[in-house]
Amino acid sequence: YGPAYVSHARVLHQMGDHESVRLALDRAIESDPNSPLPWFWKGEFLRRQVFKRSRDFCQPGAGTEQDTKKHPGLLARAQEAYAKAAMVDPVSPEASAMRLACRIDLNEATAPMELDAFIARFPKSALGFAIRGGHHYRAGRFREAIDDWDRAADLQPARRSIYREWVDDARRRK
Repeated sequence: YGPAYVSHARVLHQMGDHESVRLALDRAIESDPNSPLPWFWKGEFLRRQVFKRSRDFCQPGAGTEQDTKKHPGLLARAQEAYAKAAMVDPVSPEASAMRLACRIDLNEATAPMELDAFIARFPKSALGFAIRGGHHYRAGRFREAIDDWDRAADLQPARRSIYREWVDDARRRK
């Protein structure tokens, strides 16, 4: 029943019922603790309480230090949920990438180096390059951000227009 509870949680989230989302995900984890899906979505919903969308931190101007300082507890809990999802399914890069994104948002000193190692391990993960591009952008390293977002666009053509907008923004700031 785990996937059904996760689907239910996603609907509840769209309705803005965060407490029911938490309960549905807890039920999903309880029904299938060895499934990465409920752990991953628990991380996603916790991040979405900090950012409008979980991936907003990648884009220019989103995921500011002010946003992350307001909600360090939520980001730490999201990181834990992503870590459990990655532990259950170690060959899937998405949960590991999102865990690293949380660590970067929390300004953990080793997170950028671990992200580089992640990209070396999963060189075809567009998400890894998108996260690192966002990190470079926020640090004012626009050339590096452009390179990473270009690579992400090559790896994930369906999101090319989004990455191009980010690249254009970084070029204006260069």
